[in-house]
Amino acid sequence: MLSFLLKPITDELDVSIDPGSHVDVHLPNGMMRSYSISNGPADGEVYRITVSRDTNSRGGSVYIHNELRVGQILQISKPRNNFELVDDAAMSIFIAGGIGITPFVPMVTRLNALGKPWRLHYCVRSRERAALLSELETLAKAGAGELRPNYDEDAAGVLDLDKTLRSIDGNAHVYCCGPIGMLNAFRESAKAIGIPTEQVHFEYFNTDVQ
Repeated sequence: MLSFLLKPITDELDVSIDPGSHVDVHLPNGMMRSYSISNGPADGEVYRITVSRDTNSRGGSVYIHNELRVGQILQISKPRNNFELVDDAAMSIFIAGGIGITPFVPMVTRLNALGKPWRLHYCVRSRERAALLSELETLAKAGAGELRPNYDEDAAGVLDLDKTLRSIDGNAHVYCCGPIGMLNAFRESAKAIGIPTEQVHFEYFNTDVQ
């Protein structure tokens, strides 16, 4: 797991960070990959992306880990936001699977600044593989938020997605980012429970949006 700081070198890019935004990174080998911005609005000088090395992926993460060097110039897009935070919600519930944690760091940072409550369920194989965990623990202590890690290695800690969604307050907004299987299950469960569509938010990792 590595985090990379991308510093725009042109005035054409607005470096303000809207929680939920992502940038497209054009790699020197011709690949283009989209990554959520994982730092908060206060870090306005740079965009941080956090990338998990996955040898079973299409090769972008392996290239980034093996080939990119400090000071290298890359072409990136302007930030775009298809996963906007409703920051005036009475309660915000976040469900992250693995590296799907990345967009939630700026979101909970924004909610802390506004004094709004939130709860984050972080599903990951083990604590050692939990990206940005110490930062999230600090954010939970600093505001009205609650962090609930769920480790696959701990059978008692595996998240019951359906039970979690059924337990939330009817006015809460709920967000999910993670592997396609988790996202599909999240959408199906939210629909079956009857959570209003305007309170259900999700983002897929790749272009195979269902």
